[in-house]
Amino acid sequence: MSDWAEARPVRMGGRGRTCRDLWDAAPRGSWLLDYAAAAGAPRPALVRAAAACVRPALRFVSEGEDRPRLAVEAAEAWADRPTEENRRMAKAKGKAAEEMAGVTNVEAMVALAAHYAASAAWMVKAIIMERTWGTDAGWAAWRAAWAHRHAEGPESEAAAHAACADEVRRLVPFLDLAGGGR
Repeated sequence: MSDWAEARPVRMGGRGRTCRDLWDAAPRGSWLLDYAAAAGAPRPALVRAAAACVRPALRFVSEGEDRPRLAVEAAEAWADRPTEENRRMAKAKGKAAEEMAGVTNVEAMVALAAHYAASAAWMVKAIIMERTWGTDAGWAAWRAAWAHRHAEGPESEAAAHAACADEVRRLVPFLDLAGGGR
C-alpha cells in the first residue's frame, strides 16, 4: 500500500494527501482493513467487513462443502452479537474451515480457489479470537481475492479487491491515524 500511496498526487493548496483521501481512493479492501485495524476500528466492524469480502469467494468451494460458509456465518453472528457463546461458535466453525483449507487438493486452479476461499473464512475467526497482530482482516480479504484470481483470472482478482474496498468503506467507520478526526 505504501508504494501505491506515495504515487498518489499531492492535493492543491500545499496541504498534501490526507488519510481520508487515501481511504476514499484505495483500490484494495485488504489495505483498508489493515489500516482500520491499526487505527483501532471496532473489532465487530472489522469482522463484518472481512466476512463481506470473503462471501463472494465462497462460490469457489465445492458444492456440499459447508464449513467455510458456516465459518463466515458464525463470524457474522458474533459481529452482530459479540457474546461468549457466539465467540466459541465462531472459533469452532473457523477451525472446521481451517481443516478444510488444509486438506484441499491445491493442484487444480479451482481447488486452489476453494483453498483460498476456505482459508479466508478461517482468517475471519482469527480477528474474533483477538490475535495480537492486526492484519488478519486484511489477510482474509487478500485470500478471498486470490480465490477469484485462481478460479477466474487476474481481472476477477482486481474486481474482487475493488468490491471488497467498497464493502470496507461501507461497513467500517473511517478513523484518522494522524488523529485529525473521523
